[in-house]
Amino acid sequence: MRLTVTEFRILSVLVAAPGVVKSREALIAAAYPEETYLSDRAIDCHVKRLRRKIAEAGGDPGAVETVYGIGYRVRVAAEPPRVPN
Repeated sequence: MRLTVTEFRILSVLVAAPGVVKSREALIAAAYPEETYLSDRAIDCHVKRLRRKIAEAGGDPGAVETVYGIGYRVRVAAEPPRVPN
């Protein structure tokens, strides 16, 4: 799967803290370290393409979740059931 630099930066921030919601503003700051003005919707477009690429690579595009009105997070995988000894 080939990612753009921006997609890679966004994904890196999200996977560094699974389950933690990152605001669009935080993702813009991570994706564009130089002071650049962007609409919040630019991040939405990057996430949409990122999900598509994840799906094309055989992954679960739903792993990147939208938290309505706040931002995005990477879903925490459920732990496998523990087998008693």
